[in-house]
Amino acid sequence: MIRRLIFSLILILVFVLGVEAKYQPRFEYLPNLDVEKAELRKVYDHKTKRVRYTKDGVIVKFKKSATPKQMRVYMLQNDLQPLEKIAEHTYSCQVLHGIENPGRMSLMAYTGGVSLPHPDLPGDLVEGFDLDEYRELSLNRGSKKKTKRIARVKKDLSPQQWHLRNDGRNGRKAGADVQANEAWIYSRGYGVKVAVLDTGFDIEHPDINFTEGYDVVDHDDRAKAPAYSSENHGTAVAGIIAAKDDDIGVVGLAPSAEIIPIRLIPDDGYVSVSNIIMAHRKAIELGADIINNSWTSYDPSLPKGQQLELSELEEELYRELAEEAKDGRGVLVVFASGNSGSSDMAQSPEARLAYTLAVGSTNSLDTRSNFSTYGDELDLVAPGGGDTEGIYTTDRVDLAIKRKNGKRRRRVLGYAKGSANSDFKGTSAAAPVVSGVAALVWSANPKLTAAEVKQILIDSAEQLEGYEFLNARNAELGYGRVNALAAVKKAINQ
Repeated sequence: MIRRLIFSLILILVFVLGVEAKYQPRFEYLPNLDVEKAELRKVYDHKTKRVRYTKDGVIVKFKKSATPKQMRVYMLQNDLQPLEKIAEHTYSCQVLHGIENPGRMSLMAYTGGVSLPHPDLPGDLVEGFDLDEYRELSLNRGSKKKTKRIARVKKDLSPQQWHLRNDGRNGRKAGADVQANEAWIYSRGYGVKVAVLDTGFDIEHPDINFTEGYDVVDHDDRAKAPAYSSENHGTAVAGIIAAKDDDIGVVGLAPSAEIIPIRLIPDDGYVSVSNIIMAHRKAIELGADIINNSWTSYDPSLPKGQQLELSELEEELYRELAEEAKDGRGVLVVFASGNSGSSDMAQSPEARLAYTLAVGSTNSLDTRSNFSTYGDELDLVAPGGGDTEGIYTTDRVDLAIKRKNGKRRRRVLGYAKGSANSDFKGTSAAAPVVSGVAALVWSANPKLTAAEVKQILIDSAEQLEGYEFLNARNAELGYGRVNALAAVKKAINQ
């Protein structure tokens, strides 16, 4: 009897130890000493072996076979409060009692969430699961004062846009451009919609054809004007793509294309994975053919050389966009390669993917911009400025301030006075150049798929002098500098 009892106790002990070994915590809370990230919880992820930030949120992707009732019951039984439906069968959820709560949800978090459905539900309903991580999308924003807009540039600035046509003046190299003027004979981007995922936009800007768009930050069904004077980036990016050709101000690469403004990046720069996914899904819902992302995720805490990796849900997102969106035609997703100037794209996880188009920068001398990040995953380069010269593009209109004596004065709201900026630079500027050229290509031949547009841009790229191209590639320039005329002609003959 005693032996049997001892044997039973040993079996129980072995079982308990086995369970503990099997369900070792995946997420471990760490002390959060960073004041700037006070609202975020600092968590160490044993699976990815890096520190991540969260607000006790998770993303659950259910299988397509799951019914609405099954999904609701599943979340209820596992202490999940659904916050947003970010895609079909995919929800961002708040863990009601924290990631370390003692119930079933803690085991799901520790094991990946795919093997422990509620016993009352048929089968395994969950296809994907991850922490709803907050990552930094770093931009230079300036001040945080509230704003409203006035005034605009009233003269034609297109002769100054060397990235469209470079005649060699002012110390530039003649021909160091994308031959946009010549390409406009055949295409101007009509019928193509380009979504720009960025900060806020000056949606009343007279030089840009904006649609209503979407505000992911405030979950509003239309994009609003920026809340702060620091939100200048989105307007500049949009203008490079599609500023109107009206002989006033600047002109975009595809002046007849439409811009879908999607406000994704808040003032502090921290964006959740669920919002990144939602922003791309909203772009598709609103009819985007091309999605421009003049940002990359950023994690300065990573050791040198260690790559920042995306979640499986994000990788699946970009695959679906490239291969399945728009009834299988696909959507072209363009990403800036980054501005570290380094020879690897460790901090550019989105740009590294085979499903996206990674864009670096060249200057007005037709050499790689010293800030432009490059590597084996780089696809193309485009004019993005250099040390002393940037790109002319649209800017937020200035702020009108009334003095006590009734007179008005102008306060600079964007990067420069008026509604245009002469010095916007970085791979943030190069990426929308490629997006604009892609719009010309698709407008010239609307029957093309996203994969075909991408290949046309690559095959028609110009191999620059002074660089060695092995098997059509160069380490610093990818397949070369984008050429609008060659790309459009190739599209027409496809």
